[in-house]
Amino acid sequence: MSTREKTKCSRDGMGSKTALCFFVLTFVALLSFYVAEICEAQEKYVIRFQHEFSATHHRAKPLREWADLIEERSKGALKIEIYLASQLFKPAELVRAVQMGAVEAGNTYTFNIANSVPQYNIFASPFMWDTTEQLMKTVRGEIGEILNKYAEEKGIKALGYLPYWQEAQCLVSRKPLKIPSDCKGIMVRVNDDISAKLIKLWGGGGSYMAAGELYMALQRGTLNGAFANLPTSVERKWYEVAPYSVLIPYYAVCGVPFINKAYFYKLPKELQQIVLDTSAEIEKKSVQLALEHFVWGENFMKERGYKPYTPTPEERALWEMNTAPIGESLMKDVPGGLELLKKVRALMKKG
Repeated sequence: MSTREKTKCSRDGMGSKTALCFFVLTFVALLSFYVAEICEAQEKYVIRFQHEFSATHHRAKPLREWADLIEERSKGALKIEIYLASQLFKPAELVRAVQMGAVEAGNTYTFNIANSVPQYNIFASPFMWDTTEQLMKTVRGEIGEILNKYAEEKGIKALGYLPYWQEAQCLVSRKPLKIPSDCKGIMVRVNDDISAKLIKLWGGGGSYMAAGELYMALQRGTLNGAFANLPTSVERKWYEVAPYSVLIPYYAVCGVPFINKAYFYKLPKELQQIVLDTSAEIEKKSVQLALEHFVWGENFMKERGYKPYTPTPEERALWEMNTAPIGESLMKDVPGGLELLKKVRALMKKG
């Protein structure tokens, strides 16, 4: 091979190497750009999530687990920023804030959602569900689908239902209450118009009062009792001044994690599914947690000599008697309300 040919080959080799280097560098640059774009896109999926509990509250723990699992399963594509103790908005304002997009998501009670989605008043209809199992079967079926549809029409998407144990609902009092006639002449703290109508039906009177003021009112005898649930009575030490409790499922209360509808449907499909699947998983766990909390409260009371009273079937029927019209008055002016009430009553065989 001549010197000229060798020089040509050398130049050709160098040219090939240069081209290869250029290709590799270009590929690396494009890959880096692509990765940067992915990272940038991931950082955009931030969900600010508010609830009203402290970090150590038993209702906050499943919500923290929910957030952690979503971040883990999305490999960081979804970041959940939790705001504790109603840091951004008051509980009564949260639904509106999520509807307006002022915050992406939150957890609140069914009665707060009912202010914006009145069909959720079905949960406050008296004596609809005897057990937590019945309640959860309802919200996981057709009734839940109907409620979710109404919620989406108002700009929010319900992600699940985290029940308070239905069997733990009670009326706490300074004297024993076994049947409705025992309520004659007593004055109790009521939570809303429904509980006010119930105590009136049973011969007593109702008074609205902040939870923080109730202990002193019961201690002084200003009030004789309160609508509550057993674990809350233990946590707030109401049992010290109102040692009696009759377990009656006067209505249902659930926590509802929910999200701005428009924001949710802008998420990639795979991220939407992660949120839905994780929410369903936490909902299932919350039922067991609610039971454990009820058992804890019941055992706490029994250990101190305060035995909650469970009415006999005949006594339960007396508590429930003539309460159906209260539910009808609650739902009659709600679009689709009476039809929804009829469906639930049919499922529960409540006539």
